[in-house]
Amino acid sequence: MQATLGPLEDFVTRLFLHIAPALKDQEIILDHTHRVGRPAQAPVQAQDILTSLHYYKQREQILAAVRDLSTINFEGHKIYLYQDLSPVTLQRR
Repeated sequence: MQATLGPLEDFVTRLFLHIAPALKDQEIILDHTHRVGRPAQAPVQAQDILTSLHYYKQREQILAAVRDLSTINFEGHKIYLYQDLSPVTLQRR
């Protein structure tokens, strides 16, 4: 039985399938996904999304695919993927 995904989890799942098409035959299980940083009423700008994948091998496949891409454009958004928080967020902490 597959759990219903919220809009953020659905976006992240579609993004991962876009980055690593080899995962299309697998179920991508996200242990948790949430936004990090600014409050909801702050102006819209780039924001970190923290995601934990259930399967380590899928995470490694996605990160390997990201290393091969120069830029990620997905659904009209320019996306940057980091293994940790973005350098900007880490600098603010």
